[in-house]
Amino acid sequence: MKKIIIALLIILSTILLFNYVKKADKTIYGNNDKEILEALNSDEMLGGISKSNIKLLDTLNIEDTKVTGFYSDRASGYISFEKNELNDYVFKEASAYENQGDEFETRCHALPFYNKNSYILSLIFIKNVNDNIRYAEVLVNNEKPIKIDFKDKPMTLVDINSKGESSSITVKYFDKDYKLVKEG
Repeated sequence: MKKIIIALLIILSTILLFNYVKKADKTIYGNNDKEILEALNSDEMLGGISKSNIKLLDTLNIEDTKVTGFYSDRASGYISFEKNELNDYVFKEASAYENQGDEFETRCHALPFYNKNSYILSLIFIKNVNDNIRYAEVLVNNEKPIKIDFKDKPMTLVDINSKGESSSITVKYFDKDYKLVKEG
């Protein structure tokens, strides 16, 4: 009986110590939506970008990288995390644009990451559900365009396979009738 009580005390002490160390740790984690929202709302994150009414759009997992798109009343962007040796997702980077107009626009963000020891450049498109953008075409180095349909997708990732080489990228945005809305 004494051995059981001692074993339970050791287990309880270990759990309490682990929780204390984790709380004292200033590492920003993104294992779940709650942690991601806490990270985005922290003072250290995103500088002067508006943080009112932040909403998470979607989360994409690529190898050991987790990317979550978000928008607020005045900004849109993404936050990414890398899986560490303890299988926790640890903050890697965040990027956001504050909108100059009344509503945020559908935006494209460049996201570099490593995949099996090679550098990959991807583009993340964050769709504004209220704008009239329905499709996009991504043209990389004047090759065949990559077509994106935003129907029912608030966030899309496009791998442009640049492998560290410089690339010429053009994005065209179209409405539901496939009329060109903007190019950039």
